[in-house]
Amino acid sequence: MIVVDSTIIVAWGVETPWSGEAARLLAEGEPLIAPQAALTRAWEALRQLQADGHIPRETYQRLSMLLPAALAGIAADQQLLAVAADLVAEFALAPEPALCLALAQARRARLATADPVLAEKACALLAADRVLRMGGSEGKTRPGPEQTDNGETAMGRSEMQDTLEG
Repeated sequence: MIVVDSTIIVAWGVETPWSGEAARLLAEGEPLIAPQAALTRAWEALRQLQADGHIPRETYQRLSMLLPAALAGIAADQQLLAVAADLVAEFALAPEPALCLALAQARRARLATADPVLAEKACALLAADRVLRMGGSEGKTRPGPEQTDNGETAMGRSEMQDTLEG
């Protein structure tokens, strides 16, 4: 079982530097789960991409329906709140990454992320082989909008992180 965060969920539908790695997670067939907050944050990132003109409205609507279906399960946030609150306080994580880390701990699952801060904190709490760093996750940024194969504009890593963290 692999817990995915919003950076991975978004990468399934929008071209990012780590989209190929995220797609391989889907293809491998291992169950993928996420806390509700990760799905909500992914939807918000997609909504912002649509509002900023990076993806058409139809793409946003299609992805909003398709992306949840890629998950084997969506964990209720309330089950994870106590542990996540401790992670927020102790490691200065935002709530969604803290919920993903709490879920990975609770399920003894691996964690996949393109967020370098979450990857670093996860390595401190989980065995390093349980943290799947996508796109390098070493904190490097890449330049703004990129052109996808289908002609739509997609965001570069730094813009995607800003959208997901905003």
